[in-house]
Amino acid sequence: MTFDHKALAVTLALAVPAVGLAEPQPAPMERMGGMMGNGMSEEMQEEHLKKKQDFMLKMHVFMNKILTAKDDKEREALKADMRKAMKAHMEAEHQAMRQHMQQMMQHHGPMQSGGGMQHGAPGGGTPAPEGGAPASPPPPSPNP
Repeated sequence: MTFDHKALAVTLALAVPAVGLAEPQPAPMERMGGMMGNGMSEEMQEEHLKKKQDFMLKMHVFMNKILTAKDDKEREALKADMRKAMKAHMEAEHQAMRQHMQQMMQHHGPMQSGGGMQHGAPGGGTPAPEGGAPASPPPPSPNP
């Protein structure tokens, strides 16, 4: 069996798009009109990144102290302090997420089961045709 280099070259030319020939796509910030895809303004995102950076630097300091500790007892104490700081940070993040979810539910209402918005009849199926039964039954409930 012989290898056909020309066929490979043609296949690759058709399969791989030309790089740099397409018009550049706008950045996500531009597409969202100044808002991030997660609903955060540039200022909110900057503040979030600063807090994240501060936490990372704090963890870096802990790690340096742990690495330079002279004995195991000091090292273990530093590790325990670091875990406490990590736990406090995690709890604060979870609290902020819970608060955000509550705000979203107040603004948008509770999410429907099934993982997405359901259009049509209140039961989730296709709306009933004029004077008849629904065209399709509602999706099965995840909790029977």
